[in-house]
Amino acid sequence: MKQERAIRTRERILDAAAQGFAAHGYGRTTMQTVADRIRLTKGALYGHFTSKEELAAELVRQAGQAWRQVADASRGPGIPAASALRRLLSGLARRHHEEPRFHAVFRILAEQPDGPFAQPGFAHDLLAGLTEEFRRAQRAGAIPRWTSVEGLARLSVGAMLLASHAGIGGPDAADAVRDDVELLWDMVEALCQEREPPAA
Repeated sequence: MKQERAIRTRERILDAAAQGFAAHGYGRTTMQTVADRIRLTKGALYGHFTSKEELAAELVRQAGQAWRQVADASRGPGIPAASALRRLLSGLARRHHEEPRFHAVFRILAEQPDGPFAQPGFAHDLLAGLTEEFRRAQRAGAIPRWTSVEGLARLSVGAMLLASHAGIGGPDAADAVRDDVELLWDMVEALCQEREPPAA
């Protein structure tokens, strides 16, 4: 019973931290504001997490798991590469809009002083995974061979980093997800329609 209560408290802390990071940014969220959000004493909070950095690190770790789930769910027997890629982008956009913890991680990364890719971990894994998915679509002929798959992956991550400053959830979340995916897909298709550069 005591252990179950501790687990519930830990989850409440992570939710409160994610809401704070997503709404106000990493820099403006403190351990005190997290404690205040769920009416927890600061001492009780420190019993679960010793610092804001530790809170952020746990959220980033969970985002890595979520990313792998989205990637696995987008693929399947008989699913064309282009459809799988679109499902992947849609899944990422949905999580970004509907899950405060996932959304918060991009806000955390966007505020890193040395940039989101300064440290190894989630951002690098996401970029590498997206690059591979774009490359897979390219091998299947859905993306022209002269298009930079690395550039498309960076565009996708950059769009989520920019969107991290927008609100999450609410009654219009589904429309926002659809609009984001359509806009990103339009940009991808526009880049893919560039004519092949002349041979040197």
